[in-house]
Amino acid sequence: MTLPVNNLVAPLLTEPTTWLVGPIASTYKNNETITLYSLKGLYQVDSSGNPTTIPLGTSGPFVIQVDSEQILCSAANYNDNKVTIYASSQGNGRGYNGTTIAKHEIGGYGSGQVFVVSTSVQGGVSSQIQALAYGSAIGNNVAESLPRTFVNGNITPGSGTLRTAAVYLYAGQVVSNITFCTYTTAGATVTGTWAGLFTPNANYSTFTLVAATAQQNLTSLAASSYFTWPIATVASGASTTYTVPATGIYYVGVCITATTMPTIAANGMTPVANSNNPPLQAATITGSANPATIGTTYSTGGSGSVVYYALT
Repeated sequence: MTLPVNNLVAPLLTEPTTWLVGPIASTYKNNETITLYSLKGLYQVDSSGNPTTIPLGTSGPFVIQVDSEQILCSAANYNDNKVTIYASSQGNGRGYNGTTIAKHEIGGYGSGQVFVVSTSVQGGVSSQIQALAYGSAIGNNVAESLPRTFVNGNITPGSGTLRTAAVYLYAGQVVSNITFCTYTTAGATVTGTWAGLFTPNANYSTFTLVAATAQQNLTSLAASSYFTWPIATVASGASTTYTVPATGIYYVGVCITATTMPTIAANGMTPVANSNNPPLQAATITGSANPATIGTTYSTGGSGSVVYYALT
């Protein structure tokens, strides 16, 4: 079947394979869907074929191959792992690109039965998680500084210092909260607790506060606990959300002032290439007990383990 879809790009890297958990007949039926074992890790590519974290179907049709048949699809549901076969007045997506329509049986682990052949190029607004953020492709996470499986250690920040980590955000994403996790040491006699989102300058020598939480007014921070602090202020004034204006690297960090500082969950190793631009994180930056004014600029400095942050 040849259909007028001309902006499809093949992945440069091999995407994960999956398999059928329901058979496919040798004939097409209206509104037909294909049930796969999982869509996790399967995403659109950009115009150069590089992977993105934008779900399949967001920017247009995509092609999967089942056994030897290519099938043009129009949508992917990451909640139930179903893809919808493309259909229009000009035909349907079965037997795409000159392949033969065939019956397909349920596959199994390691069979490599189903894989992505090409996708519409990245475009539009993505409100999905970034490449480093593990979890469902459609979920609460906007971004994470590193996958949770890489959190294997901790850091002890200095009292009143900012400890930031890089996150990659897409234009149009909406950030409502900043989350981090304490490790095994609690914080005591706490006098300042806030968090912020920052944009770097062109050479990453400074970064500027663009969104901040309110003062959390905590007197202690429990060990081994998640803390989620909502956005309270942006450049335009009071706001519970920050809308990302441009795709690129941002930094997220917390500033805790306390007599006994808590340990914070992080990757336990200092990256060898951490000093390269863009830096993965910035440490030991003098902050303040109370939230800084939006527009405050800080000099990037220090190095160390990458703290785990999540934006939701």
